[in-house]
Amino acid sequence: MPEVVDRMADLDPRQLIWGSPGSILKEKAIKAECLAEEKMAKIGSLQSVLRKEEFISVRLKAALALEEERKKKVEIKVVELEARMVKSISEAMTWAMEEFKAFQNEEPKCQIWPAGVHHELRAL
Repeated sequence: MPEVVDRMADLDPRQLIWGSPGSILKEKAIKAECLAEEKMAKIGSLQSVLRKEEFISVRLKAALALEEERKKKVEIKVVELEARMVKSISEAMTWAMEEFKAFQNEEPKCQIWPAGVHHELRAL
């Protein structure tokens, strides 16, 4: 484009006005070629940027898929641990109740209270 401007600056103003139709068309054709080259360069640059963005997008989607897969595994593990915790609590409660019952049914080894008091306490 700068060459066209330089050529036009070198022309006599009368040539611009009264120039032959062929020279005016040539100048317009040169301008059009310059504009087309500029547009092609810009399109090439935009296509390059687009390819880079698509590459980044693909990598981000892959990373997201891996992260979602890890999240699902963690959620499954949490559910499993919660189930184990409930089972352990249930087993501990059962064991504690059995121990308590065994303790209640146990006869005292040494008697510190008078004989009747122990039986009265057990009745409560």
